[in-house]
Amino acid sequence: MARSYAHSSMIRALRYVPVLIFGSGVTAFLFNLLLGAGIWKPDFELPLVDIQQVKCAGDRIHVSLGYYSRIQTYDQEGRMIEKLQVDNFSKPFSFRLDGSGKPTIQVRGIVPTNERPVTHVEGWTYFVQAPCGVSISQPLIWQLLGGPIRPWLLAGAGLLFALVLFPGAFAKLVSGPKAPR
Repeated sequence: MARSYAHSSMIRALRYVPVLIFGSGVTAFLFNLLLGAGIWKPDFELPLVDIQQVKCAGDRIHVSLGYYSRIQTYDQEGRMIEKLQVDNFSKPFSFRLDGSGKPTIQVRGIVPTNERPVTHVEGWTYFVQAPCGVSISQPLIWQLLGGPIRPWLLAGAGLLFALVLFPGAFAKLVSGPKAPR
């Protein structure tokens, strides 16, 4: 009896996993939609998605994010210290640094080879290597939740997971109401 109860509790709990995965994907997409459209401009660090350019200046590293229309500035330890919002509606852009070290935006400028992003993944961490030798890191989950496409892949994985685990539920959903006898 105890084993049957534990088994049914585990099945019940498993039913929520695909819903959580799907819900996370849809929620992330909605947040990214607000961010990409420039409607929401938070002060916290955003996922390093669609990196256009990485440039070092003194003790600062500037990383431009095309989709989010912003430049995030990091210190020598790889911590974000400020952001500059660029109102170009998710279009590619580049930047130059003025005499004081502040970024000046250029729409569709040419990015020098040594300022293009160099990225890699180690374990569950995503790294951006700056030209000055500093590594900026983020948890890999940020890459799944960032940008316009990846959240939908996460939502699709949740649906596929539900379909594999609970095919009967989808069969009932698709079959529609039963006809009266």
